[in-house]
Amino acid sequence: MRDRHRLRRERAERVYADSRNPARGWPVADDRAVMRFIAAMVRERRWSFTALVVLNALAAAAALAVPRLLGQLIDRVIAPGPAAGLGSLALVIVAVVVAQAAFTFAGQLTSTLFGQNLLASMREYVVETILRLPLSRVEGASTGDLVTRVTRDVGTMSRAVQTGLPMAVIALLTVVLSVGAMLLNSALLAVPSLLVIAASAVQVRRYLRRASICYIAEGATYSQINTTLTETVEGSRTVEALGLAERRVRAEEADIAVSAQAERYGMTLRNLLFAVIDVAFNLPRVITVLVGAWGYWNGYVTLGQITAAVLYVEALSRPLDRLVAEVDRLQVGAASTARLLGIATVPPDREPGTAVPAGPELVGEDLRFAYRPGHDVLHGVDFAGHSSASGSPSSAQVVPGSRRSAGCSLGSTGRAPAPSASEGWT
Repeated sequence: MRDRHRLRRERAERVYADSRNPARGWPVADDRAVMRFIAAMVRERRWSFTALVVLNALAAAAALAVPRLLGQLIDRVIAPGPAAGLGSLALVIVAVVVAQAAFTFAGQLTSTLFGQNLLASMREYVVETILRLPLSRVEGASTGDLVTRVTRDVGTMSRAVQTGLPMAVIALLTVVLSVGAMLLNSALLAVPSLLVIAASAVQVRRYLRRASICYIAEGATYSQINTTLTETVEGSRTVEALGLAERRVRAEEADIAVSAQAERYGMTLRNLLFAVIDVAFNLPRVITVLVGAWGYWNGYVTLGQITAAVLYVEALSRPLDRLVAEVDRLQVGAASTARLLGIATVPPDREPGTAVPAGPELVGEDLRFAYRPGHDVLHGVDFAGHSSASGSPSSAQVVPGSRRSAGCSLGSTGRAPAPSASEGWT
């Protein structure tokens, strides 16, 4: 099992390294480019983001005030003599709960609007990037990979932006404020539990370091599946004519098997993370009760402090779980965003020229074309006429300049031939 996990990890790392500067296909942006892109998008909406943080912080603070007030209520009830001020304290608790509900509603509304607005801008950026792609690169690269990026990756990025980012901010605020409330309530009861929770940071860091590589590799396998399927559909007549159906089915099955191995690598990483988190998040409940019993016996803490500490630990586990889940969703979204931003790094294949055709006709001499260097599929083609007079799909792409020719002379009527079909001719 360990050897299989190692092989899956090595394959994911290899795919991740190759995706940075692929010989063919579409590149993938690095993590810094993703962070810069998201940071720029958030800066454009700084006021919405500030409102999101402030409103959710107020909602979390109101929620954390309730356990402390309940602890004070218990201390007043068990104190010697008549209990005073119980009614006013109960009214304060009710007011805090109502305020929490109002802040939560406003925070959720703000986070939804923020996520939708951010998503709209990111989709516009993706569409503009795709429309600016060099046609020669679109024709030469894998159609399945591009389709995967503009469908599945856009959907994954959408879910991360709409839900993952706002929820991660809310969960992080709740965790930070909960830790502060636990320490203010009783450091004796809070520190042992926080140390146990902090011990899981090692596994969380290990997971986050490897998860991005895993998700990039998974995205590459999805692209390969779509590429094989698209090629089979587009070449269905050739497949049937040459009896290649069984071979294409085996190729698709092989791609699915590779994708399954990539999925299993990610599943193993998540299982290791969840095993550590389950222990780290459940053990503090027991530790708080044991330390609280010892502290109460020796007079270090009150019963109200123990009650508040138990409620804080119970309340802390939920936002921590949510934070880990949303960070994982953000990792998936970041991988998809990196694949989408990689398209934007494709350089243009030509520069605008100043030459203007002298007439509607074209003259081509010694046209040659190759999909791969040194393997010409067109050579020695001469023609004169309109571009529609070209005799093959390859030459039809060379003449208008959508593909760069392997070497030719092409010009318009009344003008000297230009050095290439895609160099300076419009």
